Amino acid sequence: STASLFTTREAREVHRVLAAVAEPSREVLVRAALATSLFGLSGNEIAAFFDDDLAWEALLVTFKEYHDLWRDRGFMVFFRTMLSGETIRERILPLADGERRLTNILHCSEVLHQSATEGVLGMDALCAWFGERVSVPPENEEFQIRLESDAKAVRIVTIHVSKGMEYPIVFCPFSWGGIFEPDETVVCHDGYHQVVDFGSEDFERHRIAAGNEALSENVRLLYVALTRAKYRCYLVWGRFRYAETSAPAYLLHYPDEEVIDAVARLSGVMKDISDQTLVERLTGLAQENRKSLAVTVDPKPVAVVGAGAESTNAGASLPNFVPFSGTIETNWRVASFTAFAAGHRETAELPDRDQGTAQGEADSVPAIEPDYALPGSMFAFPRGATAGLFFHSIFECLNFSTVNNGSLEELVGNLLGRYGFDTSWLASVCSMVRTVLRTPIPVAGDTLILGDLGRADRIVEMEFFFPLSFVESKQVAKILSHWSGKDCATDLAGVAERLSFGRVQGMVRGFMDLVFRQGGKYYLADWKSNHLGNRLEDYSRDRLAVEMEHKLYHFQYLLYIVALNRYLERRDPAYRYATHFGGALYLFLRGIDHDLPGNGVYYDLPEEGLVRDLTTCLIAREGVRDAE
Repeated sequence: STASLFTTREAREVHRVLAAVAEPSREVLVRAALATSLFGLSGNEIAAFFDDDLAWEALLVTFKEYHDLWRDRGFMVFFRTMLSGETIRERILPLADGERRLTNILHCSEVLHQSATEGVLGMDALCAWFGERVSVPPENEEFQIRLESDAKAVRIVTIHVSKGMEYPIVFCPFSWGGIFEPDETVVCHDGYHQVVDFGSEDFERHRIAAGNEALSENVRLLYVALTRAKYRCYLVWGRFRYAETSAPAYLLHYPDEEVIDAVARLSGVMKDISDQTLVERLTGLAQENRKSLAVTVDPKPVAVVGAGAESTNAGASLPNFVPFSGTIETNWRVASFTAFAAGHRETAELPDRDQGTAQGEADSVPAIEPDYALPGSMFAFPRGATAGLFFHSIFECLNFSTVNNGSLEELVGNLLGRYGFDTSWLASVCSMVRTVLRTPIPVAGDTLILGDLGRADRIVEMEFFFPLSFVESKQVAKILSHWSGKDCATDLAGVAERLSFGRVQGMVRGFMDLVFRQGGKYYLADWKSNHLGNRLEDYSRDRLAVEMEHKLYHFQYLLYIVALNRYLERRDPAYRYATHFGGALYLFLRGIDHDLPGNGVYYDLPEEGLVRDLTTCLIAREGVRDAE
C-alpha cells in the first residue's frame, strides 16, 4: 500500500496512549487511552471506574509506572513492557484485521524509537513530533505502511529450528565455529551408553570421542543449513578463530585418511594452510560446478588516507576521535511535591486527591466521629479520588462572581453527572460552594472574601517549573529546623524530621489550584476535600494543623511559595515579598462555615528569610552547574 502510516487508525490510537503515559495526571487522557483498541475497554467498563476508586487509582499507578519506565529506560523498553503487560498482541490478533492492526502498531513503535534515538528526543518532544505527523501526515514514501505478512521478511533462526523448513534465500554467517577444548568434564557415548567423565583413567579416550562426536554433529548441522535454501545459499568462510576445527574445514580440507583423533588431525592440517590456499580450494570447486557455486572474496574496504587520519597496514584510514572528558548526568529529572513527600524516586505529578497520603502513612488523621454523618451534609458526601477531582473541577470552571444567577447549579449538575454522583447532591454542593465564596477568611491584618474575585484577579491550576539544584532532604531539613519556632506558628522541625528523599537535580514541577490578588497582595490557595470527621469541630485550626503535618502540606505550600515568589519577582519589578505577598490558604471544603470564621481554613505567611533560604537551596542559579 502507498498509504502513510500516520493516516492509520492505529497511529492515532498510539498517539492517545503516549499522551496519557506522558501526562498520567490528566485523567481525561487516560480515559481516552483506555478507549483505544490497545487497551480495549468499552464505554461501560470505563464508566465503571467512577464507582471503584481503588481500581481507578491502581490504573493510574500503572500509567505512572509506564511514565517512569519511559523516562528512566527509554521509549522502546516502555513500549515493549506495555505490549506484554497489557496483552496487546493477544487482544489485537483475533480481530478480523488484527494482523494489519498489529503491524501498524509495531511499525509506529519502530518509527518512534528511531526518531527518539536519532533526534535525542525526550518524552514531551517525542509526543509532539508524533502528534504533528498524525495531524498532518508527510507526503514522502518513507513512512508507507508495511505488509502485514512477514512471509517475505528476513527471519533469524537457529539451524535446529530450521530443520524441515525451506526459505528462498539462506545466509549462514557463523558456520565457521569450531570445537572448544573440553574442561574437566567430558560427555560422549561409549557404545550405546552416554558417559560423563570427571577424570577417570579413560579420560583421554573419552575426550577424543567427545571431540569427534561434536565435529560430526557440526557437519550434520552444516548439511541442514546448506539444504534449507530454495534458490540461493550464502556461506561465510575464512580463517576465523576456532575455524580450524569447524564443519567447513572438515568438508573442504580434511585429508582422506582414518585417524583416531579427527579433531586434532584437522587442527594440524588447518594451521599450515594459508589464506591463499583457502581461496584456491574454493575457486577450484567453483570451476568444477560453474552453474551452482560462486566464490566472492570480500576484502576490507579501503578508504583514501587524508589529513588527520591514521593509516593502517591495509591502507584503510582510521578517524581521530577526541576523547570524551565530560560528565553525563544520570540523576537529572523533573521532580514534584509528590515525589519529595513519597520519599522515593520521582513519579509523575498527579492532581490533589481526597485522602492522598505519603508513603507508609495511615490514610488520615484519626477523628472522633459520631456514628453517622447528617444525610445530605458535606460530611456524608462520598470520599475518595473522584470526589477530590469533582470539587477541584467546580472551582476550576466556576466564575466566582456569578454564583447567584443559576450558572452554579448548571455547572454542578453537569459535573455530578460527569463524575458519577447522584443529582440529589446538587443543593448541598451548591450551598457548600456559596458558603466557601461568601465566608470571610481572616488573614494577617485583613479579611478575604473569595466571591469578590474577578477573573482578572485570579489564575486557576497555575503550572510552574523551576530549575532544581543538586539537593537532598537533609539540606532542606536543616533550613526548616533553623526557622522552626522563629516567629513561626508551624512546627517546621516536625516537617523536617519526616522529609526523606534522595539526591535529585533537574526541574521542579507543580500545579497551584488558585493564585489570586486581593487588597494589593498575592495569595495562593489549595482546595482540600479531605474528610476529617463528621463535625465542624473536626475542622478547627488545631485539627487542620495535625492534618497538614501528617500529609506534609507545609512543605507543599513552601515549594509553591518559592515558585510563586520567583515568578512575581521576575514579572513585576515593584514586587516585594514583605509588602505584596499575603500568604497560603488551604481550604478544607467540608469544614468551612459562615458562622465560624476561620474554620476549615489553614492560613500561613512564612517568614521572608525562610523563603529566601529555601530559594537559595532549591533553585539552581542560571549558568552555574552544581558540583557533586
